[in-house]
Amino acid sequence: MTRRHFEDQVNTCRVCHEMTAGHLIKYGVRHYAHPVCALKRWGAAFFDRLLPWQLENFPALAAAEVGLYDELVRQIKLRPAEHIDYSTLKV
Repeated sequence: MTRRHFEDQVNTCRVCHEMTAGHLIKYGVRHYAHPVCALKRWGAAFFDRLLPWQLENFPALAAAEVGLYDELVRQIKLRPAEHIDYSTLKV
């Protein structure tokens, strides 16, 4: 499937129940949520549900909006993917 296909796919946020095309984080089988909605509901524990590549690509502005940017950076450092350049991460 192409990236275009996923952007056109409509899913429902499990927290606010809004139907949205794109901009949702998949955290389980058929479970999607807006990044801000998930962080407001589950807090930093939501990061435990994500794979390392999902943490890398997690929207930093959403984490900062909820006050969890530092925790996002910490989680990325704890569960590294092999291609991250840690010198670019700022706390």
